[in-house]
Amino acid sequence: MPTEKCIRLAGLALVCTLGVSACSSGTTATSSASPSVATSTSAGPPGGAPPGAPPGGAGAGGGSSAQVTAKGAYVHSSGTTSTSGGSYHASATNTSGVLNTGGWLTLDKATVSTSGASSSSDQSSFYGLNAAVLAKTGSITMNGGSLTTSGDGANGIFA
Repeated sequence: MPTEKCIRLAGLALVCTLGVSACSSGTTATSSASPSVATSTSAGPPGGAPPGAPPGGAGAGGGSSAQVTAKGAYVHSSGTTSTSGGSYHASATNTSGVLNTGGWLTLDKATVSTSGASSSSDQSSFYGLNAAVLAKTGSITMNGGSLTTSGDGANGIFA
């Protein structure tokens, strides 16, 4: 299996493990990151799927189909950056603790927490809106540390 597919599969397994448990109302998901977790994304959707909402609109119980702009308490947008021992907290609606919009970001022993709710369960599920750590494009590597999410619709890690 090519390395890129292994990384994507590992990222998907991590999202399923950390993120899904935080999707229901009133649930708190806390996880200590494994010794090294790497996640990366490309600019386009996987498998050549068209961008935008799934066919038929927003789907059941999903709220608005309009795209909401992701925000972050810490936003990395380009280049290569490494941080160690950082603490990132977001409490506002639709705000991730760490948001990568380009480049390579490494977080060593970071503490990331979010408590704000998502305004759209569909966008949380399909685009990672309100995730504790969100890689829209580029790459994020976490070495140790912890993630805590408590807001409605919040995922742990989304790539």
